[in-house]
Parts: sequence; C-alpha cells; structure tokens
Amino acid sequence: MHVHFSSFTPEAMRALWQESAAGFQQRREFLDKTRHDTAAMLADFRREHEEAEAQRRQRAGQDADRRRLFISELRSEVHVLQKRFELARREVAADFQQMAGERRATSEAFRSRPARRPAKFGGSKGTKSRPAYGEKPGHA
Repeated sequence: MHVHFSSFTPEAMRALWQESAAGFQQRREFLDKTRHDTAAMLADFRREHEEAEAQRRQRAGQDADRRRLFISELRSEVHVLQKRFELARREVAADFQQMAGERRATSEAFRSRPARRPAKFGGSKGTKSRPAYGEKPGHA
C-alpha cells in the first residue's frame, strides 16, 4: 500500500492545494465580476426605465393638455355654431311670421274687395275678355 500512495507527497499536496485555491479564487473573482456586472446592468436598466417613465409621463401630460385644449376649443366652436344657428332660426321664424302676416293681409284685402262681374264674351266693341280661371275659351 505504501507504493500505491507514493504520489501524495507533501509537495504534491501543497501544489494541489495551491492549484485548488487558485481555481477557487478565479471562480470567486468570476462570480464577483458577474455579480458586479449584473448589478450594474440592473442599475442601468432601472435608471433608463425611470428616465423613460418620466418622459412617458411628461408626454402623457402634454397630450392630456393638448386634448383638454382641443376639447375646450371644440366646445367653444360648437357654442358659436349653436348661437349662429339659433339666430338664423329666429330670423327664419321672423321671416315666416312676416310672410304669414303679409299673406293674411293680402287674403283679407282680396276677400274684402268689391265683387266685380266678369265681362261676357263678345262685348260691345267686339273684343273678347279673358276667360275666368278654369273656364274654357269659347264656353260661356
């Protein structure tokens, strides 16, 4: 048995321990670097995300302000149009009332005029008068 374990000398064991420690140190450095890089990457992402979110909120606020201004202007224009249409409607109503009054006055004047007898065809001078509405010419 002694022959079998002859390669485990104190120097070989020291070299194996140093090699193992160096590998452990490299792994530890790699993990520390990975942790550091990951933390830096996450910090950058958070910072960029916060900046992007702040910009998004600012744009959303500006968009909301623009929408409110547009709606306000639109309501104002609608109000102006409603006023204009209301004035036009009143003007048309006044015109209709005036026309109705004129029609009534004309109708009353027509009804209250003295009755005239239509001239018969073949009057004294040989001229024919015009036939009444709905009458056929030549029929008395």
